[in-house]
Amino acid sequence: MLASYLIVAAAGLLIALVGLPLLLQKVGPNWLYGFRTPRTISNEALWYASNKVAGRDFILAGLAQFAISMLALGLALPEAFVGLAVVPVLIAVLHSLWVTSEVAYSLDSGEEVAASASAEALAEGRAIEAARRSKAAHTAA
Repeated sequence: MLASYLIVAAAGLLIALVGLPLLLQKVGPNWLYGFRTPRTISNEALWYASNKVAGRDFILAGLAQFAISMLALGLALPEAFVGLAVVPVLIAVLHSLWVTSEVAYSLDSGEEVAASASAEALAEGRAIEAARRSKAAHTAA
């Protein structure tokens, strides 16, 4: 019983550690490590911005997973409760994908300057409004 709680807690810490180099933008475009999509691989600005968001999300999700599993252990909750610890990781992946797709839309519109600005905004956590402004400017033109 104790082993399952500790394994999930250790996995949470590992997820947080994996997110750290991504947040610090130490990992260049590659097919082995990072938030890999054909779009992020082909655009370096989008790669770094997307992986910064994914790194932050994974650090938060990993720490949440660790905390949930330790809380479950401390409160002697059933092992099935520990399964909820993977929910933050799923949310992190979905959030990173959603934010990256919003910025990638500006690339599809053919506006490289707007896409580059959106990628920078993504890294600063302002991607959604930047992508929406880019969409509005593209529709108005």
